Amino acid sequence: MASNKIDGRKRTVLSVLATALMILVAVFAMIPFAFMFMSSLKPGTEMMRYGLTLRFDPEISSFDNYTALNTYRDGVYWHWYKSSAMRNDSRLPAATRDKIQAAAKQLGYIPNSLASSLRSGRRNTVAVIINDVRNMHFCRLLSRLDSELRRADYNVMILCMKSDGALGMQMIQAAISQAIDGIIYFPNLEDREKIEYIRSHGIPLVLMDRYAEGAKADGVRSDDEQGGYLAMDHLLSLGHRRILYLAGPDYSSSQGDRLRGCRRAMEERHIGPEALRVISGNQNLADESIENCLFPVDYTAVIAFRDEIALFALQALRKRGVGVPGEVSLVSFDHLRGDFSYLPGITSVYTENNDAAEKAVSLLLSRIADPSGPEREWVLPVRLYDEGSTAPVNPRA
Repeated sequence: MASNKIDGRKRTVLSVLATALMILVAVFAMIPFAFMFMSSLKPGTEMMRYGLTLRFDPEISSFDNYTALNTYRDGVYWHWYKSSAMRNDSRLPAATRDKIQAAAKQLGYIPNSLASSLRSGRRNTVAVIINDVRNMHFCRLLSRLDSELRRADYNVMILCMKSDGALGMQMIQAAISQAIDGIIYFPNLEDREKIEYIRSHGIPLVLMDRYAEGAKADGVRSDDEQGGYLAMDHLLSLGHRRILYLAGPDYSSSQGDRLRGCRRAMEERHIGPEALRVISGNQNLADESIENCLFPVDYTAVIAFRDEIALFALQALRKRGVGVPGEVSLVSFDHLRGDFSYLPGITSVYTENNDAAEKAVSLLLSRIADPSGPEREWVLPVRLYDEGSTAPVNPRA
């Protein structure tokens, strides 16, 4: 008797579960028919539900396989829409985009980028990892990178590693943890392991402005060796034979390349190494300590690793009554005055077309589109921009 009661309960439970399963299957089976029904409605068709008037708009529902019910209440349309509508997707009619964006603005809607990235596998964000945001040359590149990436519908995450190896790895890990779509990285000469770490995570990568010894990756940089050659050859052609070089930090590939270019120009003109005195850049040459390097003036020309050092040197020399270029000629790199016209004129070497940022973004977008393609490095040609800070050597010097 007890056994029959237990069997009866089991049958009841199984019957309930079977009924629930059938209802669930029926609900899912009705979904396609519901979409077919909504797609058959004419524009403006209204359905009364819970005191609200639901108006169906097939112009929106036909967009990229999603439906939208425009809920009319108090004269305002409330739209449920895909984030692509907020990105001005050209496949959506302009009138519909305007209507959706107006409603979103009124609602104070902010798209959930994390949710979008889970659906699409893309975050539409690129990390730019840089050494020093105070460096005017880097700031200029950052501004152009930002413009180019936004034009390609990417947001920019800027991370600063301050030439600190450990901090640099932290910034790389922080970028990867945010599921970014790519990284533009300003490397140090010995950053091969960091670059291999980025690539091991499958992150599209472009090296910017410099290179890392032994690393394989896409990259864009100036021809710094040729830049050093042009700077030195210009001074030698003016008769200078006692030249002071205010070097950059050894961790920068640009430093080694520029110094090699300087020495090549000297060799071609059969000028001995004693004509060049190098001040190490592994110290802060952008503060008042630079005066200890500039005085006494036992040289007729100065080559500075970058324009900001040259500007400080110019100020220090003129403060002490040393004429530039009358007594000392001055040449540098980056040509900041091309973008910041209020700066004093300093003859400087930089890329011919000033398009490094554009090329870096182009490389990154290509890498995102084709992760398996061969690595490419663009070495941009450079030229000397004569801003009047050099002159023939003073015979009295």
